Amino acid sequence: MRWCIGNGADVRIWGDRWLPGGLPDFVPLAPRGLPVDSNVRQLIDPVTERWNWETIEECMPAEVGQRILQIPLRGNGERDSLIWSASASGEYIVKEGYKYWLDNFLRERAMTPVGDAAIWKYLWSMKIPPKIKHFMWRFMRGILPAGDKISTKSTKWSDKCPFCDSRETQVHFFGDCGWTSRIRTTEDCYRWTVEAMAGRDKEDVEAWCIVLWFLWRERNAQLFNGKKMTEQEIIPRAQAFLSDYRSQQAGVMIQGEARGNVKWCAPDPRRIKINTDAAILQGDGIVLGMVARDSQGQFLMAASMKIPGRWEVEAAEARAAEFGVQIVQQHHLMNLVIEVDSLGLV
Repeated sequence: MRWCIGNGADVRIWGDRWLPGGLPDFVPLAPRGLPVDSNVRQLIDPVTERWNWETIEECMPAEVGQRILQIPLRGNGERDSLIWSASASGEYIVKEGYKYWLDNFLRERAMTPVGDAAIWKYLWSMKIPPKIKHFMWRFMRGILPAGDKISTKSTKWSDKCPFCDSRETQVHFFGDCGWTSRIRTTEDCYRWTVEAMAGRDKEDVEAWCIVLWFLWRERNAQLFNGKKMTEQEIIPRAQAFLSDYRSQQAGVMIQGEARGNVKWCAPDPRRIKINTDAAILQGDGIVLGMVARDSQGQFLMAASMKIPGRWEVEAAEARAAEFGVQIVQQHHLMNLVIEVDSLGLV
C-alpha cells in the first residue's frame, strides 16, 4: 500500500510510503528547517496547489525532487488516500494481494536458498522420475522459464501466455491462467505443495507433482508445436504415467531380489554375449531389456522396450530374447551367445 497525494495534509514526508521508488534512508538537513515529522502539504504551494519546486529543491536531492514533480496532484483540496500500488486501478483485491505476495515470495526464493532443508529431503526421496524431481526443484524455487524470463533473453520470444493474452509468469500459469484453472484444484499451487509435503500422504504429493509436470509439459507442447492435450486428458494421463512408473520400479525390484548375486561369464573370444530379461508389470504389459558385451566384458549396446498385454513368464522371457537378437542384427553383429535367466525357456 502507498499514499496517493491529494492535499498532502495526512501524509508525513519521512514517515509514510508515498513516493514511487522510495525516499533516501537519511533525513537531509534542510536550510528551511522542515521538522522530521513534516507532512507533504509543506511541499505544495497553497495558492496554485502545485508542487513547490523551491522548497523541494532545498529539502531533497535532485533525483528525488524530479520524481516528486512527476506525481500528479488532484487539487481541489481533496484528501490523501491509500491505494494498492500493485494494481493498475489502485484498488485492493484479495486475489491481486495474493499474486503480489507470491510473486515476491518466489522471487526471494529464486535469489536465496530455501531455508527448510526438510522440504528438499522430502522432494528427493519421492518415488517419481528424476526429471520430475528436477522440475519440482525449479518450481519450488520459482525459476521455471516462463514467458517473463525467456522474453528478456531474446527478442524473438514473447512474454504472452500461450493460452491467453496475459503476461506469463510462473505465478500466472500455475495461479490464474484460464486453461490450467480448469485442471488444477487450487490457486495456491506453491503453498499447497509445501503444506502437502508436511502432512499429506506421500503418494498424493507424488501424484500432484506429476500433474504439475504434465501442465508444464503441455504448456511447452502448445508453445513450440501448437499442440496440447485437452483438459479432460491431463489427469487420467498423469495418473496412468505415475501408475506405470511405480509398476516398472516394483518390477525392477522384484526381478533384482529374485536373482541374488549372479556373476557374468565372458563368452569365447570373437563372440558377443547378449543378456536379455523381461519384467512383468503389475498392471498391464511387460518391459524388455537387453545388453550386449564382447569377450573382454566391454559394453557394446543396450536397449529396452515396453509392450502392452498380459504375458506368461516364459513367453515374456522368450520375447525379450527375440528382442535382443533383433537389436544386434540391426547392427550386423554375428557370432552371438544369448543368456537368459529362465530355466523353462532354456
